[in-house]
Amino acid sequence: MDPDSPRTLGVPKEHIKPLARPRFILSPAPLTVMAVQKEYLAMLDRDFDKAKTKGKLTRGVATFVDLMGDLPLAQITSKTAYDYADSLLAKNPTYANQTITDYVWYSQTFIKFCVRKGYMDSNPFRDIDVRKYGVPTKNYH
Repeated sequence: MDPDSPRTLGVPKEHIKPLARPRFILSPAPLTVMAVQKEYLAMLDRDFDKAKTKGKLTRGVATFVDLMGDLPLAQITSKTAYDYADSLLAKNPTYANQTITDYVWYSQTFIKFCVRKGYMDSNPFRDIDVRKYGVPTKNYH
């Protein structure tokens, strides 16, 4: 402590000792997709009855991390959604539009969970339009 500090007025100087540790504040690490995945998976188990749906939503998050990396939640934007759709097509150019739409929906569901928990302010995947991505659906009529 500084002997001339207003906080030490009236304290004998022999009782004033310097701090034994440096003063600093560690900022918490930013929340990432993987940091909240365990909590998300617990929510899936609680809220979804169908194992097939849970599996798809679980794989959807894993695919997002595989293609986009373990992004900090604060860095996920609408552009990230379009980049993700592009990455899906780069991985497999024959993906149908419905497949791209499904994978974006899986990620949208994860981000909706993050918004509900207060980890994100809004869902940047909400109004994403991927109708032109992937192979169009064929009608056989």
